[in-house]
Amino acid sequence: QVRMQEILGGDWRVRTTQTVTSLTRCENRSFDGRVVASDSTWVTYVAPWKGLAYDTFPPIFAMSGGESGGRNQFTATIEAGTCLTRARIWNDRDRLWFLCSGAFDPVTRKATGTCTRVEIDSDADAFTSEGTCVLTNPLFFDLVAAVD
Repeated sequence: QVRMQEILGGDWRVRTTQTVTSLTRCENRSFDGRVVASDSTWVTYVAPWKGLAYDTFPPIFAMSGGESGGRNQFTATIEAGTCLTRARIWNDRDRLWFLCSGAFDPVTRKATGTCTRVEIDSDADAFTSEGTCVLTNPLFFDLVAAVD
């Protein structure tokens, strides 16, 4: 556990692949077919890891960063035993969260994975307001330790 906290220390960068895709199988059918886009801009978060999120075995570590109710919001968890990574990446342009999962490599201090679903949040209050949808084409994310 101490080792994992050391690995997760410092600043971290996040990005998604540049993609234009559409929404399907939405809980609110009015969003079906809506086109959404992401770019590949890196966003840096200063010491975002908050330590243990859950007192479980194996422990789950959490991070969050960005401006509340604004651009560049990001949350993630990493399960210490399996290195399963789950992330929510805010897309301000389309007012939604990309929902992602992947794997964390503690040696390279990098997580990669895919984003296959979204949560619609039209009023940008950090709470899902219009339900979830599936992306017709998944996008990919990278979460890496920032190097000085």
